[in-house]
Amino acid sequence: DHVQLQGGASLINDRWAVTAAHVVEDVQQNALRMFGGLVHREAMTNRFSNVAEMGIERIIIHPHYNTGVRDRTNFDNDIALIRLASRVALGPNILPICLPEGNRGLLDNEQGTVSGWGMTEGPQGFHQSSTLKYVDIGVYSLAQCQDTPYTKSKKRTVFTNNMFCAGATGKDSCQKDSGGPFVLPVLSEEGPYYLTGIVSWGPPCRDRQYKGYYTKVENYVDWIKTTIDAVETSII
Repeated sequence: DHVQLQGGASLINDRWAVTAAHVVEDVQQNALRMFGGLVHREAMTNRFSNVAEMGIERIIIHPHYNTGVRDRTNFDNDIALIRLASRVALGPNILPICLPEGNRGLLDNEQGTVSGWGMTEGPQGFHQSSTLKYVDIGVYSLAQCQDTPYTKSKKRTVFTNNMFCAGATGKDSCQKDSGGPFVLPVLSEEGPYYLTGIVSWGPPCRDRQYKGYYTKVENYVDWIKTTIDAVETSII
């Protein structure tokens, strides 16, 4: 059976994940599945023992994200929470990521890692990756981020304080990476890691601008915690 990849998400505990709102805004939640511990795409259909397939019970899009926009110029508040249908069994290859400190901030050229299943450039052009890819990129300055790309209809995309941008020469996130994590180490390169950003938007990969825009997760830690608390206390 053919499984179509929609985008990425990050576990933040054994029942909840976070992704980009634009990844899930047009999706029926009963048609969506999450896979944990997935490194090779064929494991989605071969059912390898170390891969967890998770049903989705509820999707909560940030209330200030504008849904249903066709030629989108504003990805502000591009964040959503996913409540899994049951608790996922955590293990060495399925672990939740830490949420960032509320006021940590980002430094210019701070090096983080983005991962995903998005389009990868090869000799024949761009193709969907069959393995989970990781790339190390640096945070760009505010001035670089404010110089935003244009949409197909030649409108300039909006940059807000709820975003940051990052990239490196020849390296960037791409289509189908959306919703996936941009992470920074808490203290050292050995981890643990903070979920610093969520892959949100950017210029077409073929333009080779190597500048991706990310939802700044630290601005949403309070919303994440209060939303989860409200849902869990209403269920108990």
